[in-house]
Amino acid sequence: KDIMIKDNLPIISKNLKIIDVIFEMTKFKYPIIFYFSNEEFIGIFTDGDLRRTISKDRTNLDQSIENFINKNYFSLQLNMKIIDLNIKKLLDNDLLSGIPIVDTNNKLEGFINKDTLIKNNISLNI
Repeated sequence: KDIMIKDNLPIISKNLKIIDVIFEMTKFKYPIIFYFSNEEFIGIFTDGDLRRTISKDRTNLDQSIENFINKNYFSLQLNMKIIDLNIKKLLDNDLLSGIPIVDTNNKLEGFINKDTLIKNNISLNI
């Protein structure tokens, strides 16, 4: 929780088209969006998800983000310590576009990404 990004989180809470989500990602300057519905954290959408979505079918740009949200996302608990993180596993699974940090009730508290780890001198060479 000491190193996570917790201000100006890239959150969307309305059902946007994929093309609109591109603008939201650009506005927030993060390669991830956190999707909420009725104030409940539903899932994530990353720049990798965006590339895969467009590469399958360019007409997907006009489709609803709800059709593409990753609801089976990987998250970390708020009380975890850096020493407990398996950085190699995170890198191997390409999870460093952003990893949500949630409390015990799955409330989004913030997120970390590769830049966060580098900025805080967390070794990525494992």
